[in-house]
Amino acid sequence: MTAPSPFRKELEAAVNARHSRLNPFTEKWVTGELSRAQLGAWAAQHYQYVSQFPRWCATVACGVSRAEVETARQLPTTRGLTAWCYEMSHRSFHIAAAGLLVGLESQLPGIYRRNLPPLKTHYGFTDHEVEFFAIHIEADEVHGERGYAIVERHATTAEKKAEAIEAVRQATLMRWQYMTGLHRAFILKEEP
Repeated sequence: MTAPSPFRKELEAAVNARHSRLNPFTEKWVTGELSRAQLGAWAAQHYQYVSQFPRWCATVACGVSRAEVETARQLPTTRGLTAWCYEMSHRSFHIAAAGLLVGLESQLPGIYRRNLPPLKTHYGFTDHEVEFFAIHIEADEVHGERGYAIVERHATTAEKKAEAIEAVRQATLMRWQYMTGLHRAFILKEEP
């Protein structure tokens, strides 16, 4: 395996600067401090976020009906993330790939590696019920790696590299704000 390029290291640093695996909501999840209702609230907000992408079709209901998940009112931070993703999809290819694939998708294995074990040990979910997370750890590792390769291949100038890094920085901030919105609404019980 070849050593990562300096640009790849900059992209990784942009992801790690605000990686949501360290968000307070993730911390509560990992330590088993969320209720099933709070996990269900995550599932509903996650659906609101990912349902905008037809090829991403997965929902963990946590005792919440499909209708409740599909009709959940988006938190402002969830709406912000989905709007940002829509905007990114209309940007230049290297910017969209950096934001969506590197900035967002490459974070999921790190988040889900932390979230998966407590689902079984703290919350009592079965292997079948947490299959979504197990599959996405592997799949999104591949997607994230491909995202890095795509961005490195298409961001060929200093200007394009800077734009890509900025897109990654924005993506990590948007996911962080999305997760913080979950924490504020469902843990701290603040009004959105």
